[in-house]
Amino acid sequence: MTAIIGIIGPFVTGYIYQGGGIRVLFSMSRSNYVSDKIQELNKYSVPLWSLIVFVIIGAIVAYIAAPLPTIYNLISDSVVAGYIGFSANPVAMQSLISKGKIKSVIPFSSIVSVLAFIFASLIIYWSGWPSVPYAVLLLAIASTVFSVVYKVKEDVRNSLWYIFFIGFLTLMTYIGDNGALAILNFYEASAISAIGSLIFYFWGVKSAKL
Repeated sequence: MTAIIGIIGPFVTGYIYQGGGIRVLFSMSRSNYVSDKIQELNKYSVPLWSLIVFVIIGAIVAYIAAPLPTIYNLISDSVVAGYIGFSANPVAMQSLISKGKIKSVIPFSSIVSVLAFIFASLIIYWSGWPSVPYAVLLLAIASTVFSVVYKVKEDVRNSLWYIFFIGFLTLMTYIGDNGALAILNFYEASAISAIGSLIFYFWGVKSAKL
């Protein structure tokens, strides 16, 4: 059973991220950041070109970054990177709600949004060292390439909260109990990460109004 889970588990993780990744690429096409071809749907309403491009590039990057059997280490780094990326969603959705651009479909959405951001932050911290810096490095490379290729330079000041937020969690992972220095114990580091993430949450919502 352990061997089966060890083999199937990474494929399930990859399948989930593949589904999320092609939707991100699809949205980028709708925002005119990549070719319009990427948003074309087949007869089953699947963005086929988005799927093809994402799978090919993802496979190349994965095998270059972590050839077999070390590719299993890349999975944990990718999960952390996914949570780092996800953490911006509650802030973005709450800012849209506060501006009146979208309506909340669930009660107490602001509370849910705050809790989602805090728990995402804690999961990132709990992932430990060196998964977090590796994930940050992956995102930094991807963001740099994206900015250079598609010249996305607008609204930098609106993103400062996110940049400092990632730096804060990287620092906490480094000095926390599961980090390189282990200066703080688990409870102290977790509490500081949660309180700090709360500050960054409200900074992010406010910066979206600038």
